[in-house]
Amino acid sequence: MAMLRTGLIGFGGGNALIPLIEGEAVEHYGLLSKEEYEEDVLVASITPGALPVEIAGGIGRRCAGAKGLFLGSFALALPGVVLTLLLSSVISLVSKEILMQIRFLAVGVTAFIVCLLTQYINVSVKEGKDNGMLRESLVVIFLVFALTCGKNVYRLLGIEGTPPLVLSTIQVFGIALVCLLLLGRRERKKKRSPAPDKGILRHTAEELRYLIAATLIVLLAACWFVPETAGYAAKGFLSSLMSFGGGDAYLTVADGLFVQTGLIGEGDFYNYLVPAVNILPGSILCKTLAGVGYFMGYERTGSAAGGILVAMAGFFVSLLASCGIFDLIRCFHERFKDLYVLKEIKRWISPIVSGLMLTVILSLIVQNRKLGMESGLGMVPLGLMAAIYGLNLFFRYSMKMKNGRLVFLSALSAFIVCNLVLFL
Repeated sequence: MAMLRTGLIGFGGGNALIPLIEGEAVEHYGLLSKEEYEEDVLVASITPGALPVEIAGGIGRRCAGAKGLFLGSFALALPGVVLTLLLSSVISLVSKEILMQIRFLAVGVTAFIVCLLTQYINVSVKEGKDNGMLRESLVVIFLVFALTCGKNVYRLLGIEGTPPLVLSTIQVFGIALVCLLLLGRRERKKKRSPAPDKGILRHTAEELRYLIAATLIVLLAACWFVPETAGYAAKGFLSSLMSFGGGDAYLTVADGLFVQTGLIGEGDFYNYLVPAVNILPGSILCKTLAGVGYFMGYERTGSAAGGILVAMAGFFVSLLASCGIFDLIRCFHERFKDLYVLKEIKRWISPIVSGLMLTVILSLIVQNRKLGMESGLGMVPLGLMAAIYGLNLFFRYSMKMKNGRLVFLSALSAFIVCNLVLFL
């Protein structure tokens, strides 16, 4: 339920879901400790694939082993995929006005998400202050933000071209690892690394057994009706392993593997699928891969049922690829977690993630500014986002209102105000 609830309101991309998942799994349901959660975030951050799906799978594994890994990742990704398939099946019949209404609802949801993101940053700063490392924590937060925000700064300022330096999440953690290795060389030499477990691959396969079984069943059924599904699934698996840099980067990978090879038409991909995955909650990787499968299956079979079957095959492949590599790296992490460098990066993970949160907030601001320009509302979406953000702070801390009610009221308020402004 924690993962399903998160999947329903998970707007803003992978990093934006980190505090959402923590709020549900750690604070609301108490499924694991904050320290355990930060370990899963660390492993997911240095792993290719769908970051929120990997975190959800890691939490599920801690709760119920192989069964929990399957159910956790499935529950978080399912809402976004279902909504993508529903919208993809009717998007050619849906007017731009209806899509705009969905974006109006998202204004309120993004304000709620920004409230959670700023809370995460505030807690991180307080922890740094309590540990006597306030200055160092602030430096790390703003340094990470400076290294990752370039693309959104260009968009906000209307500058064409590519920023000279923009790093992805995994690149940020890679730099942190290198810095800690160099700065802590003496301490690191005092530790002897344990030998790798020869049964890691077998152990990973055992933990993935439910996910492997479900993927094979759906994949074989899809291949029976659409033989090209096998090639699509192989490319989907490869695309997940190549997914570094977040959702925008994955769309570039998907273009090369699916559009350029003719599995999906360029018009279907950019005119229908890309807008759908960008305005709906959930993992962009899972939504995109499922959407490609839907259009491919629909074209080959001429029916929505055929499209949905192939799409579900792609969906399960995305879960298997993301959770598989995550669980493999997690096994190595558990074997080597006593190393100095890993202990240090755990200490710095909150400031690093907080810097990424600032980039996510800027991205949400850019999205709402773009909505104002395209809808003729001007600065209304940005102003509304700020106002609803303030109300979220009040209701959350003064009235102790639960997240479910906050999301509903935020989305409803944005929907009503945007339409009133348009009407007037």
